[in-house]
Amino acid sequence: CWFGRGVKCEEVGEWRKIYTIIGVCYSFRRRESAEVHVVLGGSGGSAGSRQRGGLGSRGEMWARVDFCRRSCVTDSEVTTSGLFNNFYLKVADTDEIHFDPDEVGWKIHLQDPTDSDLIDIRTNGFTLFPGWSKDVRIDLRDFKTLDTKKRPCDENEEYSESKCKAECFVREVFERANCSLPYMTKVIPAPTCDTKESYASATKAANRLLFWGEWNPQVCVCARQCDHRYYVPFGESVQTGGNRSRLRIYYEDLTFEDVVEEYSYTIIPLLCDIGGTLGLLLGASWLTFIEFFEILGGYMTTVRRIRVNSPPTFK
Repeated sequence: CWFGRGVKCEEVGEWRKIYTIIGVCYSFRRRESAEVHVVLGGSGGSAGSRQRGGLGSRGEMWARVDFCRRSCVTDSEVTTSGLFNNFYLKVADTDEIHFDPDEVGWKIHLQDPTDSDLIDIRTNGFTLFPGWSKDVRIDLRDFKTLDTKKRPCDENEEYSESKCKAECFVREVFERANCSLPYMTKVIPAPTCDTKESYASATKAANRLLFWGEWNPQVCVCARQCDHRYYVPFGESVQTGGNRSRLRIYYEDLTFEDVVEEYSYTIIPLLCDIGGTLGLLLGASWLTFIEFFEILGGYMTTVRRIRVNSPPTFK
């Protein structure tokens, strides 16, 4: 595992375990004195797989990559770009037996560090299969939207729509099984399944909800984030053979797309229109109003005199 050219991951941080719906992952978290912050994790069939990795840098951009069996880059401030300034990871699958043939390989997920990886790594990640090398270019898109009645959003920087939906999912599992699985305990405080039957029931409920389409995230009462970053991956894969794989994740350049939603009729044009209207009204002085009523009164008096003094007509 390397995090930049010639920089091993262990030089800038340390590894820790994280628990997700697809199993145990390993996260790499940088120390306070280091410039970068990476997370790496593993699961999905081969408990004996070996993992090595790293990442390049970039200015004021933050990313999280969940790599399960699998890897994560979290809170990494990037100061350089290019294919050779990257997160470089080599992995080898040493387990000949896989419990689920569909889960062979490694799951990679790029996300904002404030989001939850509990279920996102399964629903939003992409796969690196054994015997393949993958280069992933990241494009950063920053969206700032307005909080309106029709489309409300949460302006709190600590709020995460992903975490809210993860809590909604865990509550749904708890309502069906009356207990929670071990990886759910940090999301909401709930009793853990302590028997074989309850554990099997909760696992079945989670699988039916997430994989069989019985849970719709849109029914959760979770406001969207007013300010949110999206990390869009563009990957290229090459088959190399064997049971080893290589992953490189990098920013191509130091640019990003900034999308800002604004009111089409803002306060400045409104004040200008009000000022123009007031200027028109104030331009009409009191003498103008007096002259207007004088002319109107004179016209009405003239018409009345003509009608009264006109000579009678005889037939």
